[in-house]
Amino acid sequence: MSYLQNRGIHVDRHLSNIAINYRPGPFIADMVFPVANVEKQSNIYAVWDQGDLFRIYKTDRAPGHEANKIEAQVSSGSYFCNNYALKADVTIEDRANADAIFVSALEAGRVQRVMDGLMLDWEDRVATQVTNTANVGTSANVGSSWTDWISVLYTVMCIANPVNSGKPQTGKLWAILSEAHKLWERATTILFRSTLQAIGSGSAGHP
Repeated sequence: MSYLQNRGIHVDRHLSNIAINYRPGPFIADMVFPVANVEKQSNIYAVWDQGDLFRIYKTDRAPGHEANKIEAQVSSGSYFCNNYALKADVTIEDRANADAIFVSALEAGRVQRVMDGLMLDWEDRVATQVTNTANVGTSANVGSSWTDWISVLYTVMCIANPVNSGKPQTGKLWAILSEAHKLWERATTILFRSTLQAIGSGSAGHP
């Protein structure tokens, strides 16, 4: 008597109720740099002096005297709107050869990939702007890194006791801060578990 092997009685097919698809997100570019709708591709706009807006003025007035006069400086800035676009093909052959479960997802999936690509580029451009030291008044580079909790505590103790020739202070303060490694270990454990859960869950979507 012969027996049919598993492959002989079943042909693998795509599941119709699940697909593994990882998507980037959440995006924050529009929260960091909100979109301003304009009518023209290029133009100028008013720039009010920030110092005037936050200046504290003397507001008391003596009887019979005029109120203190305040002024605000304004200048102009300019903009130019660049074009950004991506595309993805959906060929006639793809439509004709797609299995039933992919027919509705074919075009929607391409659209989603294009949108994700545009959003990722937007995020990257905003990140470049906000991390460019030329766009801030003052910047500083980190001279050394904290690679373990001992380095963190040593630095904190030296700052807490600068008179002691750069040596860490001992005593009650050190006893309190020396327990910080427990918090550090707990924080890294939680972060590691959260990362594994995020990787393991994955978002279901269009292939």
